[in-house]
Amino acid sequence: MKSTLTLLLAALVVAPLGLAATSCGEPPAGDAETPESRLDARGSEGFDSAAFDSLPWAPGILDRETGTYRLSVPRQDLVVTIDGIRLASRTALEGWAAFKPVSGGAVLTVELPLLVDEVNPVISAALLHDLRVTSLHSHFSREEPRLWYLHLAGIDETDSLAAALGAVLQTLEDVKGQPREPPPQVDPTAMTFDPAPVDSVLGIRGRMRQGAYELTLPRSTRLEGFDLDGSSGIATRVTFAGGPARAVVSGSFALLEGELQPVLKALRAGGIEIASIDDALVGEVPRLVFVHFWGRGRATELARVIRDALDATARAED
Repeated sequence: MKSTLTLLLAALVVAPLGLAATSCGEPPAGDAETPESRLDARGSEGFDSAAFDSLPWAPGILDRETGTYRLSVPRQDLVVTIDGIRLASRTALEGWAAFKPVSGGAVLTVELPLLVDEVNPVISAALLHDLRVTSLHSHFSREEPRLWYLHLAGIDETDSLAAALGAVLQTLEDVKGQPREPPPQVDPTAMTFDPAPVDSVLGIRGRMRQGAYELTLPRSTRLEGFDLDGSSGIATRVTFAGGPARAVVSGSFALLEGELQPVLKALRAGGIEIASIDDALVGEVPRLVFVHFWGRGRATELARVIRDALDATARAED
């Protein structure tokens, strides 16, 4: 059973990435509400929509052929333009959630269009409720305001998935339109970074380059039979800058699929923001996922969060 679930979840990590690249936020095919497609879910054999009736934007649509229950998540609160052209809701601003019944429960896949300040609270809510964060990326360029598309997945009992999705959607409602206080200004180029306290926390020595402190941890994979490693850019990279009390950290983790969720949890638990989750290659074995991040705070506190994320990677490898 465990191996079956692992294979299903591995497939889900790939599926949302491909869907987002081609759909630009459109709900899955077949989501159009027509007399032929709309059914009373409670009247369909083997599926009961009662768990979903309390969710925002319920009821959804049950596909009689596939048994999939689809819920639309419109962002009617947003006005987004590209080069003066207003984006239509159905083509860009409508998220969705799809529940596919399987033995013992369901598979949930989700895509949500989010403003930048909504991304990390929603990610934290998803992780807290045991949903998998599978991708975070943009679909456009030059849009105003900037949009990010978050993909989630889960396999569990139907009631548990419905409750988890409800918590995620409620978090989104809670953070919509909240004003963000501008953080204090930091000019890392005007500060001298002291690497010694960070070294003592991380247990890894980096190097100073142009006022920033950099650490590189090579990873490896194979592409069409050829070995790739740190010299090919396959590495976890972390950069610190600033001063002891007001530092910034940025970089990317190169992760195996099984390491992704533990590292995301460690970063978010420490207040470090997730900037994107994406692929750098296609067809590599083992598959790697890259998590780009950004954080600010005391240098040693940031270092502890990075250390926790590195430890989470090591535990996932065991």
